Amino acid sequence: MFSYNFNYLLGTTIAFLLATAVNYYFSKLVFNTGKFTKNAEFALVYLFSGIGLLLNLILMWLLYEYLGIFSLLAKVTATGIVFFWNFLSRKYFIFAN
Repeated sequence: MFSYNFNYLLGTTIAFLLATAVNYYFSKLVFNTGKFTKNAEFALVYLFSGIGLLLNLILMWLLYEYLGIFSLLAKVTATGIVFFWNFLSRKYFIFAN
């Protein structure tokens, strides 16, 4: 079909960086400003999102490789757990009063 000479790892990295910036914007709409400056909030969102990315990778490995769970179910489970990690870290730490 279409063939591009674009590295998938670079694409994934760019997508993660852009998605996290958009997530920060939407987090500001949902949560009240907390105890940190905007720059600190922005940095903390990236930090906790990076931890969430690592958590997702570890969970995928554990669920798929180690426990042998079907890959789609493993991905949905890992993503669900990381969703709560991201939400709770923002609500109770980054944007907490």
